[in-house]
Amino acid sequence: MRRYLPLAAILLVVCGMGLAHAVDRQDRFFDRSQVRVFTGDASCDTADQDWTSYASVCTITPATGHALQNVEVLIDLAKATSGFAAGHTSETITFIVARKVDGSNYRVDEQSDTTAISGTNAAGTCVRLNLGTVGATECAVVKCKVSAEATDFDLPVVIYYRSADQATVGVVE
Repeated sequence: MRRYLPLAAILLVVCGMGLAHAVDRQDRFFDRSQVRVFTGDASCDTADQDWTSYASVCTITPATGHALQNVEVLIDLAKATSGFAAGHTSETITFIVARKVDGSNYRVDEQSDTTAISGTNAAGTCVRLNLGTVGATECAVVKCKVSAEATDFDLPVVIYYRSADQATVGVVE
């Protein structure tokens, strides 16, 4: 029994070193992958949009070879004087997320469809869309649809994500 005790102790030490090494690799990955933030204003011009279908608010494209993790989009509906809530009362707005999974065609993420929000209820409100992961070969777009044409409006957008490199984000102007 005594002869096997040192062998067991050696195995415990070796296994412990292996676990420490695995944790070290994970820590180094997260050191390179940092939280990044994009801010911008999307301008929704009723003369340029067809409000019977969804119109783009912003597009999110990862840097080559760098997937985006924990992507979260916040859209302010109540910007003072020029936001959706300022110029719309009975009209409603909904949002969806679409992804270029195959690299060329946008497909709607069925889990992203938001409940319609009226202009009256939009006062003091923002919409949060959790996109999760956007793969290195994907592209994601946030789109909105208003129930009827009214006045132009602005949608301030904040996007949080984790990545080793800066993504390209475009907002409709």
